[in-house]
Amino acid sequence: RRVEQRRSILVIAIVGAAQHRVPRRTSCDRSKCQRGFEFTQQGTMATRKVVTGNWSMRYFAQKLQLGVQETLGQLPNSSSASVAISKGLEAFRAPVTTVLYFTGAAMAPTLGSTVAASSAATSGSCGAGSSSSVVDRLLMRSIPRPSESSVFVGDVVAFHSPLSAAQEQKNVLVRRVAAGAGDEMVSDDPDVKAFTIPEGHCWVLADNEELEPPHVVDSRAFGPLPLSDILGRIMYFYRSQTDLGRVENSDAAATQDEPVLEAELDVDALAKES
Repeated sequence: RRVEQRRSILVIAIVGAAQHRVPRRTSCDRSKCQRGFEFTQQGTMATRKVVTGNWSMRYFAQKLQLGVQETLGQLPNSSSASVAISKGLEAFRAPVTTVLYFTGAAMAPTLGSTVAASSAATSGSCGAGSSSSVVDRLLMRSIPRPSESSVFVGDVVAFHSPLSAAQEQKNVLVRRVAAGAGDEMVSDDPDVKAFTIPEGHCWVLADNEELEPPHVVDSRAFGPLPLSDILGRIMYFYRSQTDLGRVENSDAAATQDEPVLEAELDVDALAKES
């Protein structure tokens, strides 16, 4: 098995190196730091095309790591090493980012800040077709295998709502990670006992401090969120040509995401997403 794993890593590295491009940095003159985000339109997603001309060494290394992780993850359940390697190569070649469509007020004042709190009072009623809502396009960095080494306190993440697990169409929420595994949660309500967030979980909250359950859905409604429910981290938003920019995440996430933004962020293409 070790021989197969080493062979998988070697194959992905060789193929990846053959596909590597000369680094070319993109301009982010129009970017600005913003915080937070909110509800997506019933899990609607659109696939992005990777800009292969913008591959820096750090981006290449992250792509290679994704391919290796996918290969190693597939090995135990694959009929042969070649099948696992094929899956790893698919992960290596695929874009790291995805576009989400988002509306609502739970993460105001940044996202959906022009939407009155009353219009987003319910946790799952936001939709792109509402005339009273502003629709934002979010560039999400996909995280295929979320863990404590890829999701950090302070990150704005998209995830399947645990409250919609029984529904055919899952709601996708966007909230900020407020605490991680091992953190002790203490309530100002004396009737609520303190507890520790278990391994493999995190605590997510809406940024809008004016909204509380049942008017907003976050960990106060469904408890600790399994990391396995997380789809990815929100890196960038586009609302209009004058209202766009990077999302403020943790320092660790910013370091990881910088080469991905350089390679895959295309503001003009994001503006045309529909």
